[in-house]
Amino acid sequence: MSRPFFLLLLFVLFFAGTLQPQNRATVRAQTAGPVQRVNGYPQFQLHGQPFFAHSAAFFYNRLPRDEWAASLVKLKEMGINTVDLYITWNWHEPEEGKLDFDGHTNPRRDLKGLMEMVSEMGFAVIVRPGPVILNEWKNGGYPDWLLARPEYQMNSVARLDGHYPPLSGVSSSNSEEASKQWMANETHMRYTRKWFADVMREVLKDRQAAPGNTGGNVIAIQLDDDQAINRTNYNGPFFWKYMNSLAGFLRESGATVPVYINPTDMRVSAAGAPHNIGAMGQWYFNFGTDAALRWEDTATLQFFTETLKTQPNFPPMLIEYQAGWYGTGDDTYAKTADPTNTLLSSRVMIGHGLRGLNYFPVQDTLYPAGYEVPWTNHYYTWESALNLAGEERPRAAALHRNGRLISGMGRELATAHKAADIGLVYPISSFDQASMTRDDVLRISRAQLQIQQLCQLNQLSVEYLDLEFQPIELLKRHKALLLPTFDDEALKKTEAKGREEITAANEERRGDGVTGRRGEKKLVLSAEAQRKLVEFVKDGGLLICTPALPQGELFNALKAEPLASRVIAVPDFWRGIPTEPGKTNREEVLNSVQSNSVEFISRLSRLGINRGLKARVLKTGSNSPLPSSAGATIEPDFVATQLVADESNRGYGFVSLANFDDKRAMRVSLNVADPASAGGRIQLPELTLRARDALM
Repeated sequence: MSRPFFLLLLFVLFFAGTLQPQNRATVRAQTAGPVQRVNGYPQFQLHGQPFFAHSAAFFYNRLPRDEWAASLVKLKEMGINTVDLYITWNWHEPEEGKLDFDGHTNPRRDLKGLMEMVSEMGFAVIVRPGPVILNEWKNGGYPDWLLARPEYQMNSVARLDGHYPPLSGVSSSNSEEASKQWMANETHMRYTRKWFADVMREVLKDRQAAPGNTGGNVIAIQLDDDQAINRTNYNGPFFWKYMNSLAGFLRESGATVPVYINPTDMRVSAAGAPHNIGAMGQWYFNFGTDAALRWEDTATLQFFTETLKTQPNFPPMLIEYQAGWYGTGDDTYAKTADPTNTLLSSRVMIGHGLRGLNYFPVQDTLYPAGYEVPWTNHYYTWESALNLAGEERPRAAALHRNGRLISGMGRELATAHKAADIGLVYPISSFDQASMTRDDVLRISRAQLQIQQLCQLNQLSVEYLDLEFQPIELLKRHKALLLPTFDDEALKKTEAKGREEITAANEERRGDGVTGRRGEKKLVLSAEAQRKLVEFVKDGGLLICTPALPQGELFNALKAEPLASRVIAVPDFWRGIPTEPGKTNREEVLNSVQSNSVEFISRLSRLGINRGLKARVLKTGSNSPLPSSAGATIEPDFVATQLVADESNRGYGFVSLANFDDKRAMRVSLNVADPASAGGRIQLPELTLRARDALM
């Protein structure tokens, strides 16, 4: 028995308890479609069972038809249970009115045959019918017979070279303007409506998953591509009107499964909740000189996961994930990233509560002639887990390990959430969105990352909360909330910098957003946010503000007893915490964390807020213990989280561990909250965590 498998079995035995049958009396579930809410936590379900989507992008139009089956068999062997399919408009309708979904003009267009194949092999399916699919594909998948029309205002040379429609470049920095112009183009809206109707009628309508053990295997449909990307990008009424129009076209043609958008680093991931539109995120590691992920990178990994988790009705999933980057048009090969990045990054995000992961892609592919774009290698190489011939590369080992984990415990992971010691409010959605400047957004998000990292270094587990879009019941499952204050004075202390994530669609499209000026308008939390926080305190919760209670008329109720004693102010001791690799010396980090946070952790303990997981860590070759924080080691290279069942009566959980040190293993001693016994704790046997390895 391999050591990783033995440790997985060990943790499951400790946390599984009796794995009691579900007590439906304790569960509040939303039973419409393949997404259900159980005790407030959204889950994917397929054929009546909880489902963790371990997915792979399958670029069927870049592979010969007679190689599809072999590639899918290889994916199955690696533990992949879902395929992600771009249904490309200009591939399946190369001439106006001439549809090909059965391969009669080109075998690679046999989408109906592919859908039958993946169904017989037991894959779930996520589809992306556009109208724009980008994907480094000619014209972003949009028909050139439409782009040639004057209403698209596209340069003929750019169109023939394969560049994307002009508005696709605008949307990354100005969603409102791009959406407004797309809707103003009556030709685009009319033909998109017809295209969606064709796809639903010919391919998708009868293949959709349904509640219970019925229906097909299509679990979600994407709207367009790379919408709402970049946190500095404002997504206002025109944007949501356009997304609702696209969703309406699909639904009127028979779409019943959830629809979603796929932003990279969306400002407010939960903003689609009122529109019944989900968000699946993206994360890529487009590195510079250092090909390896470092512990500071966990700030972004956690941030992306936590913001997706703020959606009240949609499970957190990354629809585009790759711990590397594609080969550009000037390169023969893609940049070679450290192969350990895949296991480390995926396990950290799963440990924070991610419920679906789509490798983008698992296999390198080759363009069909005439559909290339100038800025990528024609082999569309990512140094993926599999090369074009289907042979394994080093990062395949991580896919196999994740595949074994999810094949064996996917149902339990799909119904488990991160055990949080405290709720961390991410208040960005509660400010006036239209008036926020780029600097406002970057300062607020950077401060959030620093607070989150300080908590991680102290092994204090946090869960992000959105005051605008999450119901008050989700706040009340926490004993205490940590609320950062972002008035103008506080923002001046935080630099408006940090790594801004970009999309894989086309890195040359990156926009800087609009810096703008807010003028005299102050950053004040909305009345809805204030109301929820006041209600939380009135209901017995503790509100911990850093560095002070924010401004707001409704907050006056918290300044007098009996509520004032339940509002606590703590210093902004987190400002020196790094969120980017190479910015701070390790010893400086250790000293800063220990000196600034011991009092904070001790104070939380006195308030009855205790950490569910405490780890003692010692690197091999070191005889002296590392600094500690009230019983837990402060070790930047070590990340640990605990997952527990959505249904409290089921009594099982997981521990997720990661070691980012390049050379040294760690001896780890864990003391964790017992998920099967309120107030109980479990001392696990000491284990060894290898260098740049992760266990769950």
